[in-house]
Amino acid sequence: MKDIVLLHTDTLFRLEREGGKLNHNSYALSLEKLQNFKSLTAFAFFIPLFEEGKKVHPREQIESMRKVQVREFEENQERLFLIESLRGYEQHQTNAILSIEEGAVFEGNPQMVSYYRQWGVHMATLTWNFENDLAYPQSFDKNLMKLGLKKKGFEIIEAMEAEKMLLDVSHLNDGGISDALQCARRPVIASHSNCRSLCAHSRNLSDEQIRGIADTGGVVGLNFLPSFVEEGENPRTTYNGLTQHLLHLYQTGGEDVVAMGSDFDGIEGDVEPADVSQMQNFVDFIQKNTTLSERIIDKAFSLNALRVLFQS
Repeated sequence: MKDIVLLHTDTLFRLEREGGKLNHNSYALSLEKLQNFKSLTAFAFFIPLFEEGKKVHPREQIESMRKVQVREFEENQERLFLIESLRGYEQHQTNAILSIEEGAVFEGNPQMVSYYRQWGVHMATLTWNFENDLAYPQSFDKNLMKLGLKKKGFEIIEAMEAEKMLLDVSHLNDGGISDALQCARRPVIASHSNCRSLCAHSRNLSDEQIRGIADTGGVVGLNFLPSFVEEGENPRTTYNGLTQHLLHLYQTGGEDVVAMGSDFDGIEGDVEPADVSQMQNFVDFIQKNTTLSERIIDKAFSLNALRVLFQS
């Protein structure tokens, strides 16, 4: 069994909106589904700025999700461990960190970075799919894709780096990614993004962006959403499709850039692996159908992400 590190999941959001328990549920990720292998999961505080056409208050939303996270982690404190170091990871079977998916929760205030870092938040995106006071999201509009970071975006990045909170450029537009890579002094990650040269979706990364992330010492976590894996009217996510993106990351950015994101519980469609318990099947497919060494496979499924999270 390989160790599995997932850099992005939306299970907390589903628990907060739809109910259920982290230990046992019908979602793609539960503690029961993680029990047969060593793992680290990034549980995201996902904040949609608009719901049913109405703007939501990001601070209220994240505080509501925080209550769910605290409750579920306390109920499972003998099985799930919120860690801050590689040593912590080595000591436990099922591990967790926290992340933020929507920079509006910072309210444009660099001091809020420290507030969330104290929760155990290790990384954050500047945007989700809507413009905020920091930056612009990815878009099919070429003009919007060119816009750079806003002034407060640069300020939040500086504060994140001071707090050793990783900058996650998934969902960010091209101009924002370019600015972020130029100003970054620490590793930059894309927690759940694929390769644009294989699937021409604006949420995916260009080869130049992949190399730029690699140059910072960062990683790109594969996203399992079908429309980010392949083009067409009825896209599917298969082990073969994901493997092609993995190989392209490896060939473009080198062996240290490849990681797993997943986006479990934030995606729909025909997805292989269907849930976290099937991640070892993905490992088996790569072992049987590529010439990648065990060392490189270990890097892709855990070691690269662990290095960026705890050794950078």
